[in-house]
Amino acid sequence: MVASLLDQFLSCFGKELEQLELDLYELRRFEEAGFEKNEVPWMGQMATSLHSIANQLMACPCGCRAFAFTDQRLSQGGLHSLLIRLEGCARCGQNVYVRHRYIHPDELALLNGMLPGLPWGCHIRMVLCALGQLASPIQSTWVGSLVLQHLAKPRLVDHAVDPQQKLSEWMAKLLQHRDQVFGIPTKPNSKAFQIMVNNQSFVQPNMSQSTPKPSAKPGLVTVDLAESGAKGSGVAKASKSRTMTSNQIEPHDMIIPADADNSIAPPTATASFLSGFPLHGPETHTHT
Repeated sequence: MVASLLDQFLSCFGKELEQLELDLYELRRFEEAGFEKNEVPWMGQMATSLHSIANQLMACPCGCRAFAFTDQRLSQGGLHSLLIRLEGCARCGQNVYVRHRYIHPDELALLNGMLPGLPWGCHIRMVLCALGQLASPIQSTWVGSLVLQHLAKPRLVDHAVDPQQKLSEWMAKLLQHRDQVFGIPTKPNSKAFQIMVNNQSFVQPNMSQSTPKPSAKPGLVTVDLAESGAKGSGVAKASKSRTMTSNQIEPHDMIIPADADNSIAPPTATASFLSGFPLHGPETHTHT
């Protein structure tokens, strides 16, 4: 679950926030679709990320689509994104919306099992297009290691590869990069998962669902985007660190079986935690 990897979401400012924060039109459409089902759940798995994660209501930044999704397509398939709740509200006339932003590339990379902190460049939404359709490096490491292991049996490669060892090495490297970008976590869920990775024992203890999620407080800052004419003005900077909280609580008790074997899918703990989205299952959407 997300809380096993992060203590808090990133805090975005300046140009990053200008690109990631939902404008008034996006806020209205996501309110109609339901903010909560599009927010990243703290005590659960992140939903499957899509190529269109941050551009369903606009032309795709990569150039593959010149227009927003049609209302017909949205009514049939719905809006599917990964949103982080911000402090404060945005007002347009009599309508008041809780401010949200799209997930940051560092957050999405980490929850997809990819190294965060890479030089993403200045076109943040286009980066999300790429991250939204990648295969998780965790899955790639597992499958690639199994292939090399089988090739070593007829001696088609120089040395044998241990898939479990390679997987553990990648997970340890992933958490090292997480610490560099997000800081060293101190909350119970993330500390317990760190111990699991350090011990290479991928069996999650039955953590209490009552572990509190860091809570943003909507309403502390009211931002009239229609009057200000600029997204991101009046952002509340609660601290100097790059951490921001979200306040949706969706308990999801993840029990990891101890008998994971060398099947084509990685051990359940790996798929459940470091791959922030389900590798297979009902969360996968048919449109991009």
